[in-house]
Amino acid sequence: MRFTITDENKLHVWSYIQSKLKNEPFYFAHIEDYEEEKFITSAFLAIKQDDSLATNLNSWCKKHLNEKQLNALRAALRKKKSRQKHASFSVELPRETYLDLKYLAADEDMNIKDYLVMLIDIRNKAAHRP
Repeated sequence: MRFTITDENKLHVWSYIQSKLKNEPFYFAHIEDYEEEKFITSAFLAIKQDDSLATNLNSWCKKHLNEKQLNALRAALRKKKSRQKHASFSVELPRETYLDLKYLAADEDMNIKDYLVMLIDIRNKAAHRP
């Protein structure tokens, strides 16, 4: 498979893999040797976020990810790029506020974005009542 990590997407790739390693205990289920799995994880964590990040990530991914993982990574990058084409903004929140929003949204079976949109709609409707 032809897959190259570019300077444009290197931070997204790094964040994606870091999240997978942190949140999916069986991300390397295809590797049967636990010591090798630890080595691969350590090798990833040792990659520095510098000018050679794209090159180092490219090498690491091609060496340690299987075809299914590479396809998932490519799909995630495509989705990220597609979302970036739409007008959207990032907001920086304190951790406690983020967690509060996350739990409130989960109580409504929503993600944070949809929950905030709902709150704004409710507020706007209330403000426009005679």
